[in-house]
Parts: sequence; structure tokens; C-alpha cells
Amino acid sequence: MNTLEPIDFRDAECNQKFVASLREIGFAVLENHPLDMDLVNRIYAEWRTFFATDEKYQFDYDKETQDGYFSFQNAESAKGMEAQDCKEYYHYYPQGRCPSELRPALQEYYEAAHKFAATLLNWVETFSPADVAALYNEPLPGM
Repeated sequence: MNTLEPIDFRDAECNQKFVASLREIGFAVLENHPLDMDLVNRIYAEWRTFFATDEKYQFDYDKETQDGYFSFQNAESAKGMEAQDCKEYYHYYPQGRCPSELRPALQEYYEAAHKFAATLLNWVETFSPADVAALYNEPLPGM
């Protein structure tokens, strides 16, 4: 595999193809994955509406809990770069603060994405070369 080809999640050999793509190219593209893109689009729409309000300032980023709203002024910069990535965004954690009307869809996606990530990490662990797998200090799917 020398080119980045989409991998169909429904393919019986998807797990091996996924790990091979990571090893050989450094990336993988999965299509027909289990994440609900209608839910993702709904979340984007809900947050666009939220970001258009002043309510967002009631959830300013909290350094202790690592959750909350990041304004354009607090935008992060890419590692080693001074120019800021001019966007506003929100760090969400299930145990953290979140506007109540936005939590249900976000929590649903969080749980699905967490489950999906565990699947992908299981594939990586299963198909890692023995010398690489020997360096894991905990099961990857539990990370």
C-alpha cells in the first residue's frame, strides 16, 4: 500500500488494512464507519447557534477542569508557531460544564466516538509488530 486509499469499515479485512495504512503511510481513511454523520451535523448546527450568543461567555475556559469556551482571543497556535488559529471552540468532557441544551447530542457522540476509538486501538494493538507491542505499558483499547 503506497497510496492513501479509503478503507471500507464493512470490509472483513478492514482492521488489517487500517493498521497497514497507519504503518506504511501514517494515516488511514475509513468510510462507512459507525459514527452518525447526521448527529455530527446536528452538533455543528447547535454549536453555531450557541457561539452566536453571549451565553458562551458564561462558560469561559477553566484551567482547572480543562473545559469550556475558547474565544478568538484565546485561540491556540500550532506547535512552534506564533500565529493563532483564529477560531472559537469548546472543550467538552462528560464530567465538565456544558450548556444543558447542548449536552444530549454531544454526550451521545462522545460515547459513540469513545467506543469507535477503542475498536481502532484494539486493531492497532492486535496487528502491531511484536517488537512494538512489547513497548505498550497498558492495553491500548483502555486508554
